[in-house]
Amino acid sequence: AVRLGCYFCNDVVAPTDSLSDRTLDQQCTVTRPGLAPIASGTAVELLTTILQHPQGGHAPPAAPGANDGAGEFGDPEHQIRGYLLGFRQHAIVGQASSLCTACSPSVINAYRQHGFDFLLRAFNNTLVSEDAPHCAAEDSADAPADYSYLETLTGLAALHRQTDTMLETIEWSESDDDFEAI
Repeated sequence: AVRLGCYFCNDVVAPTDSLSDRTLDQQCTVTRPGLAPIASGTAVELLTTILQHPQGGHAPPAAPGANDGAGEFGDPEHQIRGYLLGFRQHAIVGQASSLCTACSPSVINAYRQHGFDFLLRAFNNTLVSEDAPHCAAEDSADAPADYSYLETLTGLAALHRQTDTMLETIEWSESDDDFEAI
């Protein structure tokens, strides 16, 4: 079976402080006035659906567009994205990422091996130096100090370096002649 992704599986950056030095509209969605009650109401509906489902927390995600399922309230949605423009919600099913900074095998293994020390490094957003003890050797040896511990551990630092290298090889043009009429 395919492993479902967590909230962070779609991010290509490590978590950072999303509250300090930001205006209210730049902060995390659920901190915005008016959205917290919507988010909490949706969370209650999801929890109720999971609790009433015969498979509980192992219930499969709802099929796109389906309103039925094995549970009393159908199958639970895997992820729900909300849009204030038009007051819409969109249910999606996301696959797990091998580079996830929350649930990837490298993060789970580092936690199991290093416990609280792992948590401290992750929470303190420790920058990686050349002698990074919990990181894969291929990542830590050439990881510059501007990548966090989690980015290096999961391979996101290597992904960012590969992307930067690819972007350097692209020849950008600002000429209007390069665009065709649609």
